[in-house]
Amino acid sequence: QLAIEQETQPVLSAREHEILQLIAAGKSNVELGIILGISPATVATYVKRLFAKLGVHDRVAAAITGLRLGMVA
Repeated sequence: QLAIEQETQPVLSAREHEILQLIAAGKSNVELGIILGISPATVATYVKRLFAKLGVHDRVAAAITGLRLGMVA
């Protein structure tokens, strides 16, 4: 008997969710920092954590995964 693995939705913080939305909208890290009022280093940390939680390695994959999981409007 084969078990069908269901994809679980990762739990994102409010800030990670906000960053995912902006990444899906095509914003760069510099733009994210300006919009959110945080440093580029902080943006990079959030993006790195977001990628890890989504199991992706780039912005396009993050946006696609977010869309597929219903995390991006």
